[in-house]
Amino acid sequence: MHDLNIVSVNVRGLNSVEKRNAFYKWSEQNNFDAVLLQETYYVEKFKEKYDFIWNDISIHNFSDSPYSRGVSILFRKEIDVNIINVHRSNDARKLLVNVKIYDNLITFINVYAPNNENASIAFFNRLKSFTTKHSCEGSKMILCGDFNCNFEKKNDKFNRY
Repeated sequence: MHDLNIVSVNVRGLNSVEKRNAFYKWSEQNNFDAVLLQETYYVEKFKEKYDFIWNDISIHNFSDSPYSRGVSILFRKEIDVNIINVHRSNDARKLLVNVKIYDNLITFINVYAPNNENASIAFFNRLKSFTTKHSCEGSKMILCGDFNCNFEKKNDKFNRY
């Protein structure tokens, strides 16, 4: 299998033209083969605007609000990527893409988990069934995202532990 240069970033919104262009330029300069974005705040009616500067392959799960949620997966066109299928959750927090890259079957899963404890538990339970249902059998899986988890009590703003 070829090496893939992959990055996962919570961008906290890319609706600003300046921020979006700067981020896309940074991604290209670093030659990332796959870029997994969380909290894009992308809404479907502006898809062409989001993809204007990104000349490669982009797949989005659009939010219903330009101020929250949204996940995207971007692929550099120079890699040999064939998209098999795409699955989006209704809450704009999960995006699963099955691809073939250099004859390797890969499932990319990009998530943006809620930061509310009860919502988070339910989210991860649904994520397991979502992944099982939609991933291709025998594929390698790459799971990235913002899990909104903190394992140290002293840094947990909700002090749940």
